Amino acid sequence: MDYVPLQSRQIDGIGYDEQSAQLMIKYATGKIQWVDAVTKDDYQGLLQAQNQYDMMLSLLRQRK
Repeated sequence: MDYVPLQSRQIDGIGYDEQSAQLMIKYATGKIQWVDAVTKDDYQGLLQAQNQYDMMLSLLRQRK
């Protein structure tokens, strides 16, 4: 799993495991959250989003 630091006040960084389709979110508070069934396209979209925090929230809402 690669870890990518983000330019966000809320998120420290993210990691993605393509084999298991899991996204790891590390918040600025230190909390870590795992999200299942994340496609590689969703992950790439998150990396390229202008507002990565809003994009991440959108991904989380889709999975509820």
